[in-house]
Amino acid sequence: MLIKCSNLKYLDAYNGLKGKPKMIESTTYKINFIDSLENEIVAFKIMFHFDSKGRILKCPHLNKDGTIGYGETKYIYDKKGNMIEYIRYGKDSFVNIQNKYEYNKYGKLLKRESYFNGNIKAITKYNYDINNREARIIMRNSDGSFRDNALEKYDRNWNDTELISYDSLGNQKSRIEFEYDKRGNKYLYKYYSSKNELYKISKTIFNEYNDPIWASSIQFSSKDTIKGKVTEFKYLYDTKNNPIEEKSIVNGKTVWITRNNIMY
Repeated sequence: MLIKCSNLKYLDAYNGLKGKPKMIESTTYKINFIDSLENEIVAFKIMFHFDSKGRILKCPHLNKDGTIGYGETKYIYDKKGNMIEYIRYGKDSFVNIQNKYEYNKYGKLLKRESYFNGNIKAITKYNYDINNREARIIMRNSDGSFRDNALEKYDRNWNDTELISYDSLGNQKSRIEFEYDKRGNKYLYKYYSSKNELYKISKTIFNEYNDPIWASSIQFSSKDTIKGKVTEFKYLYDTKNNPIEEKSIVNGKTVWITRNNIMY
């Protein structure tokens, strides 16, 4: 399913879907083969509720028979459309995961507080260098001790183009470069080691609806080059060009099918 339940800001109303849907019920099937025949087994179901501005309000998790199951995800926004709270409920409406967000006047994320089972686990702060289009990201545990340190770089449209992670001494742990296609889809990832050596490239190709249709990777080592699995995605669309079926095909074999009941 192409819906993302983790957007910090609803830059694309209805997550890019057309026709202003009110609700989507999505069912994902695991594909097993019996005597070379595809056998669909329900893996999970989820619903997506949108408000009139196209923001996801909640994602109830369903039982395999379609009835409401335990747990759901809720999203709370400020008047500018920034998501200020993410809440993941478990059984008996107990809050399992909760994230709280703060932004500057330009809508850039400044702070994230992460909670688990009601206890704060980490605080992440973002310090921006507007002129150089960079952000220093520092994560600390609830007791103030070091957890992570990263530098994120952006292009002129404020798309992230590079992420460098450092240890507590300031030494590089890893680096990732990102590239975008002409439609703005992030399609290329280049992974570098602590020694700044390229060890993996991942590439995704998107169609005219900005849905991924092909993905694979290449991994490098001192001795060999290893090609990763090739995943293809095939879709059926409704009259509004929204995906009502998505097939994930790995190395020529269908492994997942997601079907979406879209209500307008």
